[in-house]
Amino acid sequence: MKSMLEVFLDRVRKKAHIHEILPAYSLTCCLVSENDSSIFIISRDKIELIDSFESLDIKVEGPSDILCELLNGAVKLTNDKLIFRGSFRQFLLLDSLLILSKEAHS
Repeated sequence: MKSMLEVFLDRVRKKAHIHEILPAYSLTCCLVSENDSSIFIISRDKIELIDSFESLDIKVEGPSDILCELLNGAVKLTNDKLIFRGSFRQFLLLDSLLILSKEAHS
């Protein structure tokens, strides 16, 4: 899952139009599967994986295969097998990032 997350974060970094919707403050996000968890920060200045955090803003829990599909854009954040913890505004931001950073298929 970490490698998929790194690819997703790299796509977000590379798409300049996405930076317009990123918050000026840091959002700490965590993806949790059965046997793994990955933590990352998203802001206008910083988009990266981290090892530790003080407080968590967004948490998405679910099976690792569904989380990987989420990062690829094959599954939406509204999937029944995923549990989202965070505010509605944070949900909308993460959902937008997932949609906007999705790879275009020809």
